Amino acid sequence: MSKISLQMYTLRDYTKTPAALDRTLGRLVEIGYRVIQPRIPEGMTTGAFRDLLRAHGMRADSCMGDIDSPNPDIEKIARDAEILGTTMVRGVGMPYDESRTLEGMRRYAALLNERGRLLRRYGLTYLYHFHAYEYTNYDGINGMDILVDETDPDAIHFQPDVHWMAAAGVEPSAGLWKFRGRAEYIHLQGDAIIPT
Repeated sequence: MSKISLQMYTLRDYTKTPAALDRTLGRLVEIGYRVIQPRIPEGMTTGAFRDLLRAHGMRADSCMGDIDSPNPDIEKIARDAEILGTTMVRGVGMPYDESRTLEGMRRYAALLNERGRLLRRYGLTYLYHFHAYEYTNYDGINGMDILVDETDPDAIHFQPDVHWMAAAGVEPSAGLWKFRGRAEYIHLQGDAIIPT
């Protein structure tokens, strides 16, 4: 698999319609991208999205699922992952309100364990993407330490984002070590400008 993938969120302004998505994928291939980190566009089935990627000689590195919702449809998430040919599942992440207290962080770590273990039954890996607020300090206890130390390494992997690490005051080259053995991807932030 390619070592470089482009997150579709970066291209949200260029993928609002099926025609725009098709055109944007074509341009990505022209500049050398073959792998994308997708969110299935609204109104498009997972199969149709996979077929469009294949038509451009591209593939998905993961799939997005409603794994963080109160009642996730694990079977649908597993089907979507199978259709896209991946074993990696991403969620939307921790609700900000949960990050406001130590108890909320611990509750969320327990939820991650529960959901990650459900995915493991299907041979899938949960990739947790964080933001700056997970690094909140609770009287000497760092929220990210809770998420890493209190989650099952076999069930929960991370998708470190160097932009959000830096925004939280963490030097990325040092902070990335925390995720050793539990990171499939590293996010680098940037703006995409695709001429029309």
